[in-house]
Amino acid sequence: MADTYPTGLAQWLKLNRISECQLAREVGITPTALGNLARGRTASVNKRILDAVAHRTQLSFDQILRPPVEVESLIATGDHRIDLCLGSIGKYLHTPEMRDKCRRYISADFSCSGARYGKLGQPSVGWDQMCALNEMQQPKQYTTVLTAASWYTPHGIAQHDSRILHTYWRTVETSPTDDPRYGDNFVAYEWEQSINEMSVIDIPKIKSWWWDQVIDELRRDSIAPPTARRATRASAESNATDDNVLK
Repeated sequence: MADTYPTGLAQWLKLNRISECQLAREVGITPTALGNLARGRTASVNKRILDAVAHRTQLSFDQILRPPVEVESLIATGDHRIDLCLGSIGKYLHTPEMRDKCRRYISADFSCSGARYGKLGQPSVGWDQMCALNEMQQPKQYTTVLTAASWYTPHGIAQHDSRILHTYWRTVETSPTDDPRYGDNFVAYEWEQSINEMSVIDIPKIKSWWWDQVIDELRRDSIAPPTARRATRASAESNATDDNVLK
């Protein structure tokens, strides 16, 4: 039978293996106040307490106070620290800030490999070189979104005992002069520790990063809004008509 929780906070405590007393100590409130919050007894909730809990857990006020939505997320990993790491990767991947903003999540033994590096004659690259290769030039803008994440669980091991996370990403490129384009990547991350191996104060560290471009080149189709596509078709038809007239 599936677990049920009175609030999203109660679910977060369970998934992250943190006791009410421990979280209460971390955010500087009484265990009774934290327990009432986790059980949904919030007739006179204190905003200071909500702010402290939200900052520590990265949950919204609504997620803290209400029962969790009975929907499986395609991108939730089961640990908020890894979720935050992936969020940072998506935000900074193609920017000069990637190197410093995400370094805290990178193992000292980090290596990145994939088919694209084979074309450069390198079986793998380090963190700084990977960031440099991914940095894109202005004025083009790149938006990278995580679309799916799942733990690799061979031989029936539990998800939170796995150190390998499979992910699927989409990057959209926009430019002031060209139509929007997109590309998809499959990325496998190996972590130094599984969720169950990490202590409550550990930061998840990526040991290896392997990726492959599912779509070999950025594609233009299906991205432009319908009005833009109609305008493009109309322009092409007009040009064809002009050519016929000139002939």
